[in-house]
Amino acid sequence: VARRDAQAQVNNFSNRTFGGTGNQIAINEFVVAGTGNVTVLVRGLGPSLNGVLPDPLQNPTLVLADSSGNVIGSNDNWKETQETQIAATGLAPIEDLESAILATLAPGSYVVIERVKNSTTGTGLNEIYDITPMGGNASIVAFGPRVHVDGGAGPALVSGIGLAREVDQPRRPLDRRTRQVDE
Repeated sequence: VARRDAQAQVNNFSNRTFGGTGNQIAINEFVVAGTGNVTVLVRGLGPSLNGVLPDPLQNPTLVLADSSGNVIGSNDNWKETQETQIAATGLAPIEDLESAILATLAPGSYVVIERVKNSTTGTGLNEIYDITPMGGNASIVAFGPRVHVDGGAGPALVSGIGLAREVDQPRRPLDRRTRQVDE
């Protein structure tokens, strides 16, 4: 059980996995809950991973859709759409061939699909940033990846979660059940 307050909130979810053709795509599903909207920046990275990971995706594409399959946004090469708004977040992708979508979302369920372009394969990073100011009336409350994972010595799924807190607030430890412990 996690208690959400104005002092800290989850602000980033990410998956690093192998992207290929057919069913070898990365899917991040997430749920927004609350009485307001959240602003998210979704990124599909590959080329900037050169030298960091073996065989990175060379040209990832993204689709953001709601639970009914209605496409909210799609992107191939982040500077082609929303360049000014994405750059203003401070989280713009490094490489022009990477993808990004900035969207304001109402409470509901959403899916982000990262695909590869031109039938190429490689390792990609699919990220969702909640950039809503802390203390807002809505947040991402659930997150789950869905990817093709090779059963042998092939590519694996690596997930991560980032936390943000207000700078002037004291650090408070979390116990093993991820519940905040009062000091």
